[in-house]
Amino acid sequence: AATPDGATEVVVKFASRYGKAAHRLLSDAKLAPKLHWCEPIIGGLFMVVMDHLEDGASIWRLRNSSRPKPVPEAVLRDVKRALKLLHENRFVFGDLRDTNVVSSKEQGFLVDFDWAGKEGEDRYPAALNENNKWHDEVRAHAVMSKAHDDYQFEQLEAQLK
Repeated sequence: AATPDGATEVVVKFASRYGKAAHRLLSDAKLAPKLHWCEPIIGGLFMVVMDHLEDGASIWRLRNSSRPKPVPEAVLRDVKRALKLLHENRFVFGDLRDTNVVSSKEQGFLVDFDWAGKEGEDRYPAALNENNKWHDEVRAHAVMSKAHDDYQFEQLEAQLK
């Protein structure tokens, strides 16, 4: 998809919940794709429109393609900056996995703010992938914490060493 003037390629996604404020915060800091629009539509779904990241690839894709590529060091630095900014503003990302970190033009971006919310207030969804290595306190409907993001960052960092 593209913006009405055709100048910008965009991604359109639909989600049952979305951390619009967290995405906007990181988008403004150039640590997430530019957020064009995010509003509830019919059936309680959110329609989210954001920039498509040119030449972007998730860390998972970089590492698991037929020709694996190294993850630029700047990507992890940017993820760390993004988490710091979120946490300073009482947000939790919630789903920090290699599939939700994108490398584009030697920069790191967080994507997929479906779980993002306020620390100590918002909760994890009902369905969690049990194959992922989560912090011990992470469970279906558990209250989200910055410590969970920090744990996931350590896991991500260890994967890339």
